[in-house]
Amino acid sequence: MSTKILNLEEKFKYLLHVKNVTVRAFCKEIGLSPTGLYDIYQRNTIDSKYLQSIYKKYDVHPCFFFVTSNKMRYDSDCEEDGLLLKELQGKVDLYKKEMSAKDKEIDLLRELVDSKNMLIKSLTK
Repeated sequence: MSTKILNLEEKFKYLLHVKNVTVRAFCKEIGLSPTGLYDIYQRNTIDSKYLQSIYKKYDVHPCFFFVTSNKMRYDSDCEEDGLLLKELQGKVDLYKKEMSAKDKEIDLLRELVDSKNMLIKSLTK
């Protein structure tokens, strides 16, 4: 499954086309000015309140705007994206466990160094 982060402008243009709505009407529905939408295009970021509004008004899941597979979807399902997120979360959890184990190993090595330093100190007296 190939994934990529898409340009928000592309996503909005696709959504407006599929929903057959003008920029002006869309912006009015979600409480955003057309200029604000163009600002989103330039920054390629969007405030979560607009994602919520789009979800409520147009039944477009927020994940539509961020990660997708080869086809552009706008439905509420986003099952593939959910699976990708689960897979990534699993990897993050694994890395956290590995880091925790490394931290414990470092602590044990520090204790070992400290005890050897104390032994050396007692032998040199």
